[in-house]
Amino acid sequence: MAFLFAPSANYIISATDATGQTETTIDADAPTMRLYNAGPSLVFVSWSRGQLDVSSSSYMLPLPVGAVEAFSKLGSDKIVAECATGGTATLYITVGLGE
Repeated sequence: MAFLFAPSANYIISATDATGQTETTIDADAPTMRLYNAGPSLVFVSWSRGQLDVSSSSYMLPLPVGAVEAFSKLGSDKIVAECATGGTATLYITVGLGE
């Protein structure tokens, strides 16, 4: 089965440990986002429409190093990422249409 995805914008988050969650604004109109964790550490992500209130990585999705995942973002316009203590990671976010 073919994987069809039409990208419309790219974003990059340089995630750090829990002392500093990194948030960015993404295109709310694009229905799908693909996340790629380039590493070198596990990254935790969460997304929402409007204000994000993430006080702990316990409420965030873990994305292992090298993982590529696609999600329906349901109008979300904010994404936040962080790593466990001492970790760093580069998270690539591509929004667009498709799966």
